[in-house]
Amino acid sequence: MSTLRRRRAELEEAGATITSAGWQVPMTALIAVGLIHGEGFRPAPQARPLTPSAQPSEGSESTRHLLECVRELETEVQ
Repeated sequence: MSTLRRRRAELEEAGATITSAGWQVPMTALIAVGLIHGEGFRPAPQARPLTPSAQPSEGSESTRHLLECVRELETEVQ
């Protein structure tokens, strides 16, 4: 909060609205004054299911259990 208060004038120049009712600071203003780097929201990459050739070996009991959990979660997601 103290950083935003110190940068108030810059934020207002970049499009923030600051009134007695509160602050409205768009992401574009935060990016413009250098408080957030990048171009904003990016969706997470989609996970690809393992192909049969990429399946890990099911050697140990704990590995088998984890693979079973992963398969159940993949089914739930789909």
